[in-house]
Amino acid sequence: MAQKALRRVFVYGTLKRGEPNHHLLANADSGYAKFICKGSTNRRFPLVVATRYNIPFLLDKPGTGSYVTGEIYEVDDPLFEQLDVLEDYRKLYDRQVEDINVGIEGGNLPCWLYLLRNCPDRLLKLPMLTKYRNTLEHPYSRRPPGKVNIFEELLKVTFHNIMSPTLRRVFVYGTLKRGEPNHHWLTDVANGQARFIAKGRTIVQYPLVVATRHNIPFLLDMPGTGHLVAGEIYEIDDRMLGRLDVLEDYPRLYDRRPEEIRCEVSNTVECCWVYLMRSFPKRLLELPLLEEYRDSTEKPYVEADHVVFDE
Repeated sequence: MAQKALRRVFVYGTLKRGEPNHHLLANADSGYAKFICKGSTNRRFPLVVATRYNIPFLLDKPGTGSYVTGEIYEVDDPLFEQLDVLEDYRKLYDRQVEDINVGIEGGNLPCWLYLLRNCPDRLLKLPMLTKYRNTLEHPYSRRPPGKVNIFEELLKVTFHNIMSPTLRRVFVYGTLKRGEPNHHWLTDVANGQARFIAKGRTIVQYPLVVATRHNIPFLLDMPGTGHLVAGEIYEIDDRMLGRLDVLEDYPRLYDRRPEEIRCEVSNTVECCWVYLMRSFPKRLLELPLLEEYRDSTEKPYVEADHVVFDE
């Protein structure tokens, strides 16, 4: 029996596990598909949800947006052809091979990736996501086959759609705080919306250190070590979250996850996004562990394009 020709595909939207079109990969009758691993794009791309059908689109505008997370599958030719049909390949989407980051040990895997090449510029004003999830607020709806021109639908994206983002909360503890070097990221309206809520503290101890020749504050993902870290709570929109992902080099340098933060004013506990460094040199734990970060003349923060830990 001749061996099947297999190729890898990176999916980031409705084809992922738990999403509305995953059955196309899970159904063995439609061809062969094998889940390989999770990953993220090696270049930044804008991932947006648009049209009345709430379809996720990955726009062919590299360098804009975030490192988009998704899943890698190995598929055979019959299933690959079905994916071309689903994505309306050559008419709506194009596809190309992109390196997908699968972590420090796995390195990069070249995978096919579907991209919306000729996109209206107005789509770049929509919230840019790092990870797509189907939601009750913006539920995905299958469009009637052959009856809807998606390009026409994309041109109907209105100013109201753009100005009604989802708001969420983020806890900042370093250079993004008021009076610190990167606070301008939160105040620049071009990055999105951000509103100061209150000062707060983690309810779990974490090690906060200043490291590298650039004197960058890092919150290390080692709960139970260090202090209850002080910072500030902000309410932000999806566009601002995408910009913070760029600043924090998420998900390659930092991870982020929801954490409970105690609000100093009301003494209530709020669920906020927090950026944490999961993989780090263990010697960082030998540095002074801070309760609160402040930029100082003794160790001034210096902006860096790439983080390198000194030997």
